Amino acid sequence: MSEKLEEAPRGVRVMAALRWVLILAMGVIAALSVAYSFGVVSTGSANAAATQYYCPMHPQVVQDHPGECPICSMTLVPKSGGSAANDKPKADSHAGHRHNPADPYFCPMHPEETGADANARCPICKMKLEARPGAKAAASAVPAPAAKPSGSHAGHRHDATSPPPAAPSTAPAPAPAAPQGVPGLVPIELGLDRVQLIGVRTARATSEALVPELRTVGYVTADEARLARVHTRFSGWIEHLAVAQTGQKVRRGQPLASLYVLELLPAQQEFLAARRWGPSASAAGPHGAAPGPATSLEQDARTRLELFGMSRGEIDRIASTGKPSRAISVSAPIGGYVVRKSVVQGSYVQPGTELFEIADLSKVWVLADIYEYEIGRVGLEQPANVKVAAYPDQQFAGKVGFVYPAVDPATRTLRVRLELDNKDLKLRPGMYADVVIQLGTAQGVVIPTEALIDTGEHQYVFLAKDGGRFEPRLVRAGARSNEKVQILEGLAAGDTVVTTSNFLLDSESRVRAAIEGVSAPAGQAAAPAPPSACDQEFDKTKFPDKYRECRECERVHRGMGTMEEDCKNAIAKPWR
Repeated sequence: MSEKLEEAPRGVRVMAALRWVLILAMGVIAALSVAYSFGVVSTGSANAAATQYYCPMHPQVVQDHPGECPICSMTLVPKSGGSAANDKPKADSHAGHRHNPADPYFCPMHPEETGADANARCPICKMKLEARPGAKAAASAVPAPAAKPSGSHAGHRHDATSPPPAAPSTAPAPAPAAPQGVPGLVPIELGLDRVQLIGVRTARATSEALVPELRTVGYVTADEARLARVHTRFSGWIEHLAVAQTGQKVRRGQPLASLYVLELLPAQQEFLAARRWGPSASAAGPHGAAPGPATSLEQDARTRLELFGMSRGEIDRIASTGKPSRAISVSAPIGGYVVRKSVVQGSYVQPGTELFEIADLSKVWVLADIYEYEIGRVGLEQPANVKVAAYPDQQFAGKVGFVYPAVDPATRTLRVRLELDNKDLKLRPGMYADVVIQLGTAQGVVIPTEALIDTGEHQYVFLAKDGGRFEPRLVRAGARSNEKVQILEGLAAGDTVVTTSNFLLDSESRVRAAIEGVSAPAGQAAAPAPPSACDQEFDKTKFPDKYRECRECERVHRGMGTMEEDCKNAIAKPWR
């Protein structure tokens, strides 16, 4: 009996075939991966991703799909990825482009692209063409192309009859005498709602007398001409101190201390002896003649006591009592306050030893420091006001009494001395003081200080014109006083200047100048704005609201790709 072959189970053959198919597919994938890693083959998606989009204002922003710039919200424009298909030159690759330096309009991002139409756009970045600085727009001089040729470069033009490319003319237009524009800034226009939103306030320039003042700081000190130091002319010991405290007030001639002086005893005895000899010698003279030698001896002895520092009252008291004094008094030479006491009771003193220092504070000095650039503004006899923290609601009047001859090399300041009366003793030596020196009247055009923008290199203001237009204007500032500043050049009385939010206007003007690329060179006014397309699209007499909306679209979205046109298209046009 023949052995019957056993049949394979169902599905085994199908699974075997599927297994070999999977093995083959995995081998193909592995081979392609190895080839792709070595650059042997490339995928079609890489060629598709060759087209990337970037921001003309911020070239660092690049992505592989259309969109808007996250910085300025400008529509991203495509740039060539360098594929072989895109690199092939075509017959019409530059049809419609203009490269004519004589054209009055150009693209700020691609200066080689020019045009004769004020409303034309750059064929590369779609920015609106701007007028050349210092050149007049002549839109009717060169006709626009009648039709756009087909092809990838439709709209470009390369006229063979145009002159060869040359560098744009850099010859500046004649600068006007006045006013002057501010380098890096251009006039701007804002809607009334934006002006109100940012809080713009204005003020008129006026012609008035300005009293400039110089503010500085100083400190109170005693008048050096009203200081006195008390010394002795002999050696001795202090037996009694009549003034034992520093700061005590004394009057002129008041005894301060008494000293025991051993070397004065012989001088006093000589004086008393001369007095005893005097009358007898005088009586001996014939017929009442002049006093003899005894009277001369008395006078010599009195003079000797005076030279030792004894007062005439003390000498007369010795003469009346006929006995020498044990202690000699030391008196105050001036009235004032004892600012320093150098001895105590029982101290031994010698000639030259300082006992007391007395200051008369009825008049004091205030020493203030001024910077080098302010020296020429300060002179003698100029009035000044002083305020101290102890009396914040009171001002003390004085005048400049002396300007020191040398500048302090450490602080680069010059010291000025003010002289003030101090009868009520409110100004005490050592006090800090705020000093305001009046510099004299200045007549001229005056504006609020907050209206002036001073960058260190330029000083300018923003003039407020009609219709929400703000124009930067170079000025030259002069004296300042009471939140006002004198304008020497650049403004006239009656001009309206911006006093608040002027830094916001400054930022807007700089951004607009950077976008438009029409920043005027130094000393030259900005080029006039090109005519607006809103004048042809809207009748501002019949539809003023629509016209303002169109102008707002140009002001806000100018140079931002298609955003300006999209904004204008969104304006309702009921007449169409």
